[in-house]
Amino acid sequence: MAAALTLLLIGSLLQGALCGGFKAFIPKIIEVLSGSCVTIPCSFDIPAQYESDLDNTCKAVWRNDQGTVVVDTDPPSPTLTPSTLKVKEGDSVSLSCSAPAPCLSHPPTLTWTPGLGGSQETLQDNQDQTKVKISNVTFTASHLHHKKDISCTAVYSKQDGSTESSVSTSLTADISCKLICHLVSDSA
Repeated sequence: MAAALTLLLIGSLLQGALCGGFKAFIPKIIEVLSGSCVTIPCSFDIPAQYESDLDNTCKAVWRNDQGTVVVDTDPPSPTLTPSTLKVKEGDSVSLSCSAPAPCLSHPPTLTWTPGLGGSQETLQDNQDQTKVKISNVTFTASHLHHKKDISCTAVYSKQDGSTESSVSTSLTADISCKLICHLVSDSA
């Protein structure tokens, strides 16, 4: 069984180059934090004659030429949308921050700077079956927000208990005042 499984996985990774009917489907790129865990979505097709060799003990092992794969990167930067903010005072503003969530048991924590009120967080699937953590915040634009830099920070937990942070590119709020704002500031 082990030899058949090893052959099966090698054939899957070669995507049919040596064994015509074996195919593996994995994302081309996965961003992950060194020292954290990662969920790699993977599926494969095998010829019908080998399906009876598969059972619940089947597992994949990811190796490079030197042994086990070691992924060593800076954590990925979260994405802030929209990338610019130009609204009038009193307008409702919705911002979204998204960051890859390669480790389902330890998804990143997303925080907003400055604090803009309550946010709603979700975990969503990408088309390639990778996960992304999304934080949405909605607030009413005020002259107090004008020229403030708004950013989102993703904090990733590592298995050793430490954390590592990555900050999004910030956007500067351009809040135009309504007439009442100008009258109040002129009389002060």
